Amino acid sequence: MVGADAFRTASGIHGAAILRAEQRGDRELAELTYSSLPAGAFGLEQRYALSSMSGHAMVRHWLEQHGYDPTDEALVESLLAAAKQADRAMSDAEAERVVRGVGVGH
Repeated sequence: MVGADAFRTASGIHGAAILRAEQRGDRELAELTYSSLPAGAFGLEQRYALSSMSGHAMVRHWLEQHGYDPTDEALVESLLAAAKQADRAMSDAEAERVVRGVGVGH
């Protein structure tokens, strides 16, 4: 329950299920989809990262959460390609570098 990866997901299937529950407004389901312990019980929130297991939904969510256009397909594909090549979950700083490399600003 501790550490940088507590309540963080980068998995495509798990992440997409959590995002769908959040979009429907079902916070309880969102918190229990991936973990048997809800992050909110510890005053924390579910966090998302990009990795080789991430899919389009996770990339679009990451872009939106960081102030970028999640409908920019060139940006989505560039970031997804970088995530697929990563040997671990990307940090936000690494993802930001990819976005800046595509030439997109906030």
